[in-house]
Amino acid sequence: MADVFDVIVVGGGIVGCAVVWEMTSYGYKCLLLEKNENLVSEASSGNSGMLHTGFDAVADTLELQCIQQTFPKMFGVLEGFGLPYNKIGATMVAWTQEQAQIIPTIAQRCRAAGVSFCTEISLSELYNREPGLRKQAQGALWIPGETVVDPWLTAISLAHDAKKKGAMIKTNAVVQNISRTECERQRIQVMTSLGQFTGRVVINCGGLYGDIVNKLAGLQHFRISPKKGQYAVYPQKVGHHINSSILPIPTSKGKGEIIFKTVYGNVVVGPTFEDSASRARPESDAGTIRRLVRLGESCVPGLEGCAIVNTYTGVRPLLDNCGRHSVHGTLRKSRNLRQSQAPGPPPARTGAVRTPEDGTGEDGHQVCSALSRSNR
Repeated sequence: MADVFDVIVVGGGIVGCAVVWEMTSYGYKCLLLEKNENLVSEASSGNSGMLHTGFDAVADTLELQCIQQTFPKMFGVLEGFGLPYNKIGATMVAWTQEQAQIIPTIAQRCRAAGVSFCTEISLSELYNREPGLRKQAQGALWIPGETVVDPWLTAISLAHDAKKKGAMIKTNAVVQNISRTECERQRIQVMTSLGQFTGRVVINCGGLYGDIVNKLAGLQHFRISPKKGQYAVYPQKVGHHINSSILPIPTSKGKGEIIFKTVYGNVVVGPTFEDSASRARPESDAGTIRRLVRLGESCVPGLEGCAIVNTYTGVRPLLDNCGRHSVHGTLRKSRNLRQSQAPGPPPARTGAVRTPEDGTGEDGHQVCSALSRSNR
């Protein structure tokens, strides 16, 4: 008789790797299915690598709930794996008086979301913290705790540890259909290009293809709209010009383009937020990269005259429609599953990492929802 997995995870990006690691840590028998040859090949491979405090997440949302539960625990995970991270914080800068008037509202939203450590700072304190910024700033908000990580290595480490603990990981496994069995003890059958697998629970971590996976299960909870983000990368030698991630004041069009320093010291400007006709990763375009370079130089004059050393792009899933009620219901069922089946006390840890490819603040882990449940 074929093996029956407690949990089958569809999608091997950062969310899928985190979920299979978490479930395996609880003692569940898990299978991770990834359609590409390698894990972390889609949205999770082209992002900003930021571990987010949730300061600008909307109150009473699943996004904020997940961030609040996971953010403080991630440092123990990173340290346990010996992974690099840098808690550099972020500085939101207003460059006009009109933008400066918005800062108190943003600070109030932070407090409403339960994030009390964001503070308005004076211009003198801003330039003490960030002497490399252009001197025309009109106001600023300091957000301690914002952290940069290596997003690829974090995801791979989670998957590797899950495999060591007994999880099965299959790549080149394109999911073709998801259906329930008709037997008394209902199971879920996942047909793939590598054959059929049977599980008690299937979790959709399909990211850019999450809505397609949803349809394969006969569901239609949401629709993915791909968004392209482009980045311009400076060498490490200019890293001293900024001490934190420099954020713009958000607008109705999004959260804007950030100037940040990676965990390895490169300065990066991006990402853009562009509609994409394809879910496949596109090439950078020269005109957009030139605009990002001008933005970096206008905000941080020390970047002028320094040639960028690379560019990259990412495509991430933006949810056009997502039923919050069904997602919250799934979360509650997941907790019940964990409490009723976990063999012994579960470890007090988790593995959710924000990968803000386009700066919209819509976390990839919102795409992770249980497709169906079976009676045990």
